[in-house]
Amino acid sequence: MKFTPLAIKKQQFKRSFRGYDIDEVRIYLEMLASEYENLLQENKELKEKVAILETEVSAYKQIEKNLHLAVVQAQETATKTIENAKKQSELLLKEAELKSKEIIEKAKLELVKISNEVSMLKLERDRILTELKNFLSSELEKLNLSIFHQKEESSEKIEEKIKLDDIIKNLEQ
Repeated sequence: MKFTPLAIKKQQFKRSFRGYDIDEVRIYLEMLASEYENLLQENKELKEKVAILETEVSAYKQIEKNLHLAVVQAQETATKTIENAKKQSELLLKEAELKSKEIIEKAKLELVKISNEVSMLKLERDRILTELKNFLSSELEKLNLSIFHQKEESSEKIEEKIKLDDIIKNLEQ
């Protein structure tokens, strides 16, 4: 049987000899019905509040879920950004190393080329000096022969001989 405030108020009891006071039972039932009605109203209000709060809790849970997803995505993005930055820095470093090796190799090749050119120039200088010495020696011999054949020498020829001797000495040094 379902109790309602109206059912409590209209409840009829059998009359019996030596039973309860009817007015007292009626007053009690009316108070009980009134209290029961208040409890039902309060229960209804609490159910409405519970429904509202459940809706709010659901909304907050959704917000929490969205925030959690946003934090996870932000962490993933940060991790990917850091990884990309590391990869890019490694790539730049390798590129710089390759360029420096290339520059060093070019410098070494240039050094070899310059060394070869210096060696060639030294050989050319030595060849020219040798030819010049030979030429001057030959001229000196001619001069000596000519002096030997001539008894009288002019002062100009002696000076020329001295100059040629000095040149040969300087070239030998």
